Amino acid sequence: MKWLHHLVGLAGEEEEVTTFLSKRLALVKKLGIIEIKLQFSSDIAKTIFASSYFNQGLKKWINDWNEEAYVQYDAKELYGDVIKYPSTRGPSDLLSALSNLEEPDRYQVIRYKGKISPEGWVHR
Repeated sequence: MKWLHHLVGLAGEEEEVTTFLSKRLALVKKLGIIEIKLQFSSDIAKTIFASSYFNQGLKKWINDWNEEAYVQYDAKELYGDVIKYPSTRGPSDLLSALSNLEEPDRYQVIRYKGKISPEGWVHR
């Protein structure tokens, strides 16, 4: 057996490879799958994608994607006129947003699902 594109060779693994290939060939024949020799094809893409319907859809998809991929947007279109930077929150901001738990729709205990901000994000 001659190994192509393998500089060192596969010493001791030839038997494993040939066993795999022979089992695969038997299974493929049993399932009735016809293997095509792509390496002898002049245009591999036409051999694999032989359906004109599929190829038209593929070209349309690629063209649609390329149109969107290379569109140049102005910064104002993306971000607007005013850039809003993140603002810090202090303890008084957090306390003012809390409820006094006396609203008429309060009839059961509610679990707090928020996140406590890290030390660097809030002012003490």
